[in-house]
Amino acid sequence: MIRGRKDRGLFLPMALLISLTTLFPIGWALVISFFRYSAYDTTPVFVGLENFSRVFRDRGLVLSLNLTVLWSGLKTFFEIGISFLVAVRLRHSSRATRLSMFILGIGWFFPAFITVSAWRGLIQGSAGRSFVSSILGMSVDITTQPVAAFISTLFVAVWLSIPLSTIIIIAMLQSVSSDLEDNMKLDGINDLNAVAIFFSQVRTVLIPFAFFQFARSLKEFSVPFLMSGNGPLVPGGFTPETIVGSTTFMGVLLFRKFSIAENYGLLAAYSAIVGVLVFGWLLAAMFSRLQPPKRHTRLLVLSSLVHLALGLFSGRVFGSILFFCLYLLPLSFLGRRLSFRYSVGFVLLADSIYVVLMVITGGLAALPAASFLAIPALLLSMRYRISIPNLSVKPVLKRALMVLVLAPTVVLIIYIALLAMSPVNDVIPRLQGLRLENFKTVLVKDSLLLNMLNSFWIALLAIIIVAVCVFPFAYSHAFKQRKITSIVLSIALFGTSFAGMHTLLPVHMVFQRIGLVNSFLGVALLVATQCIPLSVISLIAFFKSIPAEFRELFLLEGSSEINYFLRVALPLSLPMIGGIATYVFVSAWGTFTTPLLFIDRIDMMPFSLKIYSYVGEIGSYYSRWNLFAAASLLGIIPLLLFYKRSLRFTYSGALKERGVVYE
Repeated sequence: MIRGRKDRGLFLPMALLISLTTLFPIGWALVISFFRYSAYDTTPVFVGLENFSRVFRDRGLVLSLNLTVLWSGLKTFFEIGISFLVAVRLRHSSRATRLSMFILGIGWFFPAFITVSAWRGLIQGSAGRSFVSSILGMSVDITTQPVAAFISTLFVAVWLSIPLSTIIIIAMLQSVSSDLEDNMKLDGINDLNAVAIFFSQVRTVLIPFAFFQFARSLKEFSVPFLMSGNGPLVPGGFTPETIVGSTTFMGVLLFRKFSIAENYGLLAAYSAIVGVLVFGWLLAAMFSRLQPPKRHTRLLVLSSLVHLALGLFSGRVFGSILFFCLYLLPLSFLGRRLSFRYSVGFVLLADSIYVVLMVITGGLAALPAASFLAIPALLLSMRYRISIPNLSVKPVLKRALMVLVLAPTVVLIIYIALLAMSPVNDVIPRLQGLRLENFKTVLVKDSLLLNMLNSFWIALLAIIIVAVCVFPFAYSHAFKQRKITSIVLSIALFGTSFAGMHTLLPVHMVFQRIGLVNSFLGVALLVATQCIPLSVISLIAFFKSIPAEFRELFLLEGSSEINYFLRVALPLSLPMIGGIATYVFVSAWGTFTTPLLFIDRIDMMPFSLKIYSYVGEIGSYYSRWNLFAAASLLGIIPLLLFYKRSLRFTYSGALKERGVVYE
């Protein structure tokens, strides 16, 4: 291999982006958490562990943690379970499966701030008068019923997650050989055993994916915030430091703290503690990818440490010490396979009984959150065999599953369309006298085009940032994996997985001091950072697919590495540019949490915040549902146009054999 001239500078833009949006804010937050510092202080005052002490005394945070873990566990269970069954059903391409995937994808293509608000209208309605209440024959009011708010938010979050998870699992199932499927048919394998066999074929990638989804759910903000806000107050939720409702998950709690923050040091301490909790679940996801016995060992140690930390944090000293010791006990049997498996099974059974007893005696506030990491992590790690009943599902039930999965999307789209043409401002559209006046109102009177233009500028800046930072880095890493580029890539991938409200708040503190709050550039930087994983992994794979002879011949002529990148590699990557640009544009257009935190000027309000202004939080008295729906439909048009336009690049002539045209 011929070496070109030095190209070390190609990774610098990416390194600077990660430093600005990830490393420096997190480091600054850790430092400032030991100080008392408000907007009125000219100099931070060192207070040691005082801020952390206040966080540890916050019983509301413990209750919020328990709610978050319970909700995230249920959400991940239903999401992965339903998506896996649907993926098995749709794993082979046909006209019916393509139609099903199209319908399924519509709900995912719509931004969450539109679909979640629309679901709120369908479920909550007006004072409990809604379509869902009519269907169930009972009042459903998520402003006064804690369980209804919890379940409604869970349903919407699962519905939003199913399309992408289904696509990913279908991709996993493509690794299952056709010979295996043929043998299953010849042997007359029943449906339940077939599902078990498919699971066994993809479990090495499916289990880590499930834990990453669990970790992502712990950081969820948009769905609970838009659907039910804090949710109705739960028993024990009124504490001196924090008021906790049934959907006051950790992301929502941090946002409320941010809204009333007077001490940035205390806010940083809250962010640090929540970040550590999320980090535990990310470690479980990473450890689940290892091979035994290393996987078993690390998960046992992690489970014992999490039990100790969260138990002490929750005030359960005896239970935390007990399970810290119990989860370390099986390590003494590591060399004896059968004894080791029995000892782990005993600990998992004891932990399960402990969860039940704690909930019965102390309610939700006594729920041991650590068990929601330890039990599934080790249960899936040990892979105990269970007897599968010889049972097949009737075809009508299989079709019913698909109807139940697809019907909510169809209902939601019809609801938004009817609401957009409703002549009255009511959450239930009036079918008599449907008209297009609402579209004219949002365009002319409310100047929706200005908000769409603001979102366009954010998206354009994000695309430029990705092009400047990610493209050179991916090229550099594809041809020469230096230690520094590997470190930058690892930080980028982990940082985006770790990111959430607990990292956005420190970023806000930093951006406020360098003039990036109320700035399109500040929002675009964060959107671009979140788009790094998919973009950089796709580009690295593409650049590696370009024949090495092209690069060698070009460098033999005396050209530089950067010149080859600009004149050869970049033009050949036009198909990838189109796909990545579409991905970044859709991400920027649909971003809600970032502009909610970083933009408070009316003239800079992007499309997402404009839509939010029509309906507000739950319980708002100024909601304008018909205008919300009309503006939502208009806002989808740029996404469709940009997607169609990008297809010209995706199917360009340069994408042939291995990404190039051979003459």
